[in-house]
Amino acid sequence: MRAEPQGSISQSTRERTSPVRALPGSSDPPRRLVPFPESKPTTIAGWSVREVHGDNAVLAGPDRVWTVRTGDTVPGVGRIDTIVRWGNRWIVATTAGLISTE
Repeated sequence: MRAEPQGSISQSTRERTSPVRALPGSSDPPRRLVPFPESKPTTIAGWSVREVHGDNAVLAGPDRVWTVRTGDTVPGVGRIDTIVRWGNRWIVATTAGLISTE
């Protein structure tokens, strides 16, 4: 990475923050880019990941414990899309939202 004097804007920064852009191959007038607020993914209340062993995750739900793997369907959370390690916690992504370790 190359340091630049304060007050100057690099070409790559200028390209990333350009306020108006036309879509390639479009005859429409350029559209102004609008900042979009960052949103947090939806976590499913009452559910948590207890442990993960290989391809299996153990989920604690409101009324029982489930052992699941990718592709399984669990009542209340839908289909299990992925089971991934994110930093120091496990995340199970489902069609209804995310389940994480506490």
